[in-house]
Amino acid sequence: MKKLILASLLSVASLAAFSQTVTPGETVTVPGHALRIDAPTHVRHMSQDEFYPYKATYELANGQELTLTARGTKMFAEVNDQGKHQIVATSSNSFTALDQQLQMTIELLPNDNVAGELLMVVPERTMSDGTVIPAQTMALAVR
Repeated sequence: MKKLILASLLSVASLAAFSQTVTPGETVTVPGHALRIDAPTHVRHMSQDEFYPYKATYELANGQELTLTARGTKMFAEVNDQGKHQIVATSSNSFTALDQQLQMTIELLPNDNVAGELLMVVPERTMSDGTVIPAQTMALAVR
């Protein structure tokens, strides 16, 4: 009986080892978590009273500032006076810019503390030597 169990275990182990072999020149690509801002698929109506606690200026991990404001029923977000982006609520504490340039989650914590994350598209830049750095999405912590 012990020999039968041992033979079964060895056959399973050899099958697992065989399935893991890769032929030379063959590569396996494992995709990572890509930072991207998708258009909002679900928009949550947020009243002015609900948005009021979020209207503030938040310090970002890189030293920049994120400011949330409202004008009538429209909500806006701006990073360091780089231009306002109209935002919509996608949940009770998440917002996405209609132009897909910003996406944020802001958690209002006790004692006036704040936590969260901002995804921001950094536009294409041309360096002084003529090198073009393509647009990229950056993640920043909200403090």
